[in-house]
Amino acid sequence: MPYVYLFSGIFELIRNINGIKATLNVFVSVDITCDRLNKRITTQETKNCLNMSHKVVTHWKGNLQFDSDNPSGKTLLMDTSLENGGYNSGLAPKAMMLSSLAGCSGLDVVSILKKMKVPFSDFRIDTYGELTDEHPKYYHTVSVEYHFYGDHLDEDKIKKAVDLSIEKYCGVMEMFRKFSEVKTSIHYHNI
Repeated sequence: MPYVYLFSGIFELIRNINGIKATLNVFVSVDITCDRLNKRITTQETKNCLNMSHKVVTHWKGNLQFDSDNPSGKTLLMDTSLENGGYNSGLAPKAMMLSSLAGCSGLDVVSILKKMKVPFSDFRIDTYGELTDEHPKYYHTVSVEYHFYGDHLDEDKIKKAVDLSIEKYCGVMEMFRKFSEVKTSIHYHNI
């Protein structure tokens, strides 16, 4: 069992039975431990511990095809191009990294803009990656272009939402910064 969930607190149950108010107090005392950290932890650390690991199972389907799941239970097919011996029937692993970057930041931006009640009619992220020449090939430079469409776009609030994603919330963006130069730009298309 990777985690032991234990909580401490007082629960109060109030019932109104035939006009008589009855109160039942229950005290529960428990310890919280996280095997990964190997120590007793606080409530905030419990939240962090529970969200700090994912398991993805990737299964070979034949030739160069792989089926991979996600912690949400969804699956996707990966493959490579015909030139590299594949069937070009699935997503390319490196390009999926760019999709993950755009998706992560896009989720942040839309969520923030909804909270700010900022209207827009369409939103697209174009992500470009330049690979190294030598193996192992990885993206040494990545460009992320945020494109917003709508009438009378609130550019200041949109910029704030994008900046919050880039600088504070997008974990995939932070991972990319460990091995890549990341450039970003925002484009407003008032229609």
